Amino acid sequence: MTDIVLFRTSPRVSPGLYSAAAWKALHEAVRVAASFASETTKALVDAGIDVHTDAAVEPLRDGGVWIEQAGDESVVARFRAWQEAGRVTVTELHANWDRPGARVLDLVDTVDALHADIGGCPWHKGQTHTTLAPYLLEETHETLEAIDARSDADLREELGDLLFQPLLHARINSEFTLDDVADDVVEKIRRRHPHVFADAKPDDLYDNWAAIKGAEKSHRSRPDEGIPRDLPALAFAQKLLKRTDPHWAHGDHPDNRERAYSTEEIGQQLLELVDIARNNGVDAETALRRAVRRHSEGR
Repeated sequence: MTDIVLFRTSPRVSPGLYSAAAWKALHEAVRVAASFASETTKALVDAGIDVHTDAAVEPLRDGGVWIEQAGDESVVARFRAWQEAGRVTVTELHANWDRPGARVLDLVDTVDALHADIGGCPWHKGQTHTTLAPYLLEETHETLEAIDARSDADLREELGDLLFQPLLHARINSEFTLDDVADDVVEKIRRRHPHVFADAKPDDLYDNWAAIKGAEKSHRSRPDEGIPRDLPALAFAQKLLKRTDPHWAHGDHPDNRERAYSTEEIGQQLLELVDIARNNGVDAETALRRAVRRHSEGR
């Protein structure tokens, strides 16, 4: 019976990294075909493989290797129909495998296409960091909402929308590229995790983190410096207290360092305080922000 091999490969991986079995199948095939010319087929032609890309499907009734590419779903369905009719056998051969994260490169290419001088998207090409900023905030909140809803499907979608945002910002910037951004964060992560990337002991994790970050930010003169001012007051307070005194105790409950409060208890107490503020004509957000500012100034 006629054999058709579905040759599956990643356009992100060089043909030079194909497996020995893949090259054997290509060289021994009665015909190698693809639905259209691409970087992959060009590389195979350069390697001495005769790849047919004109009216290529019908000749594979006599067997051969089909270079599967994006958009080939209908062609593969036709091969499967031939198989069900008993005309051919269809096997799959994976020439190589993507590394985890390789599809992010597809997203980079997609963003580049949106900003292409010819054929790009006018709306995307007209954006700036300032005009894109609201979308970054919106997508962040939608991601947090998906996490709170414990919906994996929603979280997957929202993480994609959120990932899209930094790629857009890096693409429109003239002073740095996405690779520069990645280089910086990789260097920072490796520097701050010497227990993983160097010979530090895991037991010293938190001390090392504090010392390394302190050295990086030694230019800061105020405890609240570097904390975004646009943060909600509650998030601002948590970051400031963690930085200035993680064990700060105040108010009518001096034993709050020892007692373990549940999330529900904390939430209820915060809600009650907001209600007290509302009943007294006080904006809770403003009140907390002012208290945080006084604490940061030592007043």
